[in-house]
Amino acid sequence: MIKAEILKIRTLSTGWVLAWVALGVTAIMQLVNVLAPTLVAALPTGDGGDVQEFSESVNSVAQLALPEYQRSMLDVLGNGPLWGTGFPGIGVMIALFLGVIVATSDFRFGGIITTALATPSRLRVVGAKAAAVAIVTALGAIAMALITGLALLAGTAVAQVPIQVQTGEVLSIWGRGTIVLIIYGLIGLAAGLLIRHQVAAVIAVFALVLVEPLISGIALLATGTTPIATAVLPLTLGPVASSGETPLTLELFTGSGALTPLAALIGLLVWGAVLLSIAARRLVQKDLV
Repeated sequence: MIKAEILKIRTLSTGWVLAWVALGVTAIMQLVNVLAPTLVAALPTGDGGDVQEFSESVNSVAQLALPEYQRSMLDVLGNGPLWGTGFPGIGVMIALFLGVIVATSDFRFGGIITTALATPSRLRVVGAKAAAVAIVTALGAIAMALITGLALLAGTAVAQVPIQVQTGEVLSIWGRGTIVLIIYGLIGLAAGLLIRHQVAAVIAVFALVLVEPLISGIALLATGTTPIATAVLPLTLGPVASSGETPLTLELFTGSGALTPLAALIGLLVWGAVLLSIAARRLVQKDLV
């Protein structure tokens, strides 16, 4: 069944579009990350005041020789050193949409009936879809990790600065990022199974991507800190679980986060397990059409 689900993804043009968008955007962002320190260094310092303060703040962030900058470049979620605006990175969005497409395509084209006849156990159907999403997402994460690694090698070679991140740490960042993307793929799968209608499910995911960062931002402005209620939201947990750090551009305004990568990863696992369990239960109990 898993092979059949993977074959469905391969034959969907949407799957290939998502793959090329993920790899293309990742490559472009890494190119900007490599060039940014040189461009930022050329910013005018101004004659004091706010302009000079802003220029100095940006210069303190965009330094390729900094270990924090290099670690952020390796983040497969797309939350690199210059892209930490609070909104999910390209890797997160692609994983969510992949899960939605895998879940809703059978309902859209009527293939769910054939699948149910061939495999009466609906839990096995959910398991096969989840395994297919996990495998395809992991392959995509590996490809994006290779792009980030090549960008870091090229950037440090051109800038003639040493790589400050140890091999074990690199593998740890990539490994955590891959696990995080898989969980987001499963969350997207759960959303698709719950909603079933493809367009409605995509809109729901878009709403999540837009609304959660806004809620976190409003809470931050209102309280001056990150309340636990927003710190444990799924899109907030992902970057911490992946890179273990608050994106550098956010540190200028918010400071470092208090969650550890392990705690964030466990929290995200709970989100994925709960949502997928609810979706599986609904698929078992409700009619397919």
